[in-house]
Amino acid sequence: KFPIFTDPHTTTPSTLMHIERLMLKFGLTSYDAAYLELAYRMGIPIATGTDCGVRGVLPEHLAREIRMVHEHGASHMAAIKAGTINGARLLGLEDEIGTVSAGKLADLVLVEGDPLTDLRRLERPAMVIQRGRIVHPVTA
Repeated sequence: KFPIFTDPHTTTPSTLMHIERLMLKFGLTSYDAAYLELAYRMGIPIATGTDCGVRGVLPEHLAREIRMVHEHGASHMAAIKAGTINGARLLGLEDEIGTVSAGKLADLVLVEGDPLTDLRRLERPAMVIQRGRIVHPVTA
């Protein structure tokens, strides 16, 4: 399995214990961002994610984690993949989610402009489509 970088301020205790076990397995001892940078340089797949639905954890935390991955060495595209296809692969769900393809679940975040030039655009979605249904409409 792969180590996962996550924001320790927005995760549940069970998630932190799982991450701690993975970090020990790979010889890591701290949540320091240097380990994210090291993992990225070593080619270890990075996946972002939140415990959304837990009190105090909001969907926008995922966009912040994607930005954090970029701030610690990943390209804009690699950071976006950490929040999409990498997580799908980690969970063994890449045939169902993670990319935009015919036959996959339609989970989309639509933003104004190009997130490859500014990842903060992901924090202000114009529309969110979940399982093919609009759940956050464009605001006028």
